[in-house]
Amino acid sequence: MALQSEIKLDKQRGQEVGKKEGRLAKIEKRVQKATSSQLSVLEGTNQKLREASEKDREEKMGQKEEKTDREKEKDRESVDLYL
Repeated sequence: MALQSEIKLDKQRGQEVGKKEGRLAKIEKRVQKATSSQLSVLEGTNQKLREASEKDREEKMGQKEEKTDREKEKDRESVDLYL
């Protein structure tokens, strides 16, 4: 970051850097807060995706079981026709 380089150069020159360090601390705090907020949103989105995926999987399993039940019924009907 440019401000970090500026502080380093000013220190080497013996200049006062207190204000710049204060600004840098504020910027770093905002960056950390923004990063934390983004992670929170991503975690929430990830959780919703997992739940939707699980629901979709359960629905597909239910449809598969329903299809299997219908196939069994058709097989029974076919056997009844032969008897």
